[in-house]
Amino acid sequence: MVTQVKPNPGGNDALCAVKQLNILDKHRLLLPLITYTGIDGLEMENDRGELVKESGSPTLNSPPWYIRIPDGWHVKDKGKPSIAILFDEGTPTHHLNAASMLETYSVMSLQTLEVLESF
Repeated sequence: MVTQVKPNPGGNDALCAVKQLNILDKHRLLLPLITYTGIDGLEMENDRGELVKESGSPTLNSPPWYIRIPDGWHVKDKGKPSIAILFDEGTPTHHLNAASMLETYSVMSLQTLEVLESF
């Protein structure tokens, strides 16, 4: 099991990080705590009639969100908000995308169980 699962430093680093956490930390690790928000597809026409494509400045701030639009500019496409749910600081997964990391931990857990079942 130790040679296949490798829950040690230099082996499976992600599993090693989970192993090192205490129970309360493991619960905190699995709870997304922050959101990173931006706007995709924002298009404005500047005062010279030129189309300007923006992404909106990404922020960790809570709503409502505001974007400064210069005088004489017009919004052509308000775009759509893009939100990423990330793990907070202080965890081994800090600032990684929660959905993809939970999928990774799910696969790792299944692989570990399969190894344990083979004994």
